[in-house]
Amino acid sequence: MATTFDGKTINIDSKDYSGMLKLMDRADEFHVPYFGKNDEGETVMISVNHDNITVETFQNNDWVRENIYYRDFTTEELFHK
Repeated sequence: MATTFDGKTINIDSKDYSGMLKLMDRADEFHVPYFGKNDEGETVMISVNHDNITVETFQNNDWVRENIYYRDFTTEELFHK
């Protein structure tokens, strides 16, 4: 899979930094977060910013997993109840 945006749907591949950097370069096109579902049926919210992409997954176990992918290739994974 690759990180893509077709004008309607965002697909994030956490191993595709080249694709994520291209999305960050287009951050002005993303005025609001995008919502969707992952392969497990969980709600996902994706925010594309100039310096990072934030993916919040509202997991079936009632926890929220927040993955932040920064422009300098560092990442964070946080959990919220």
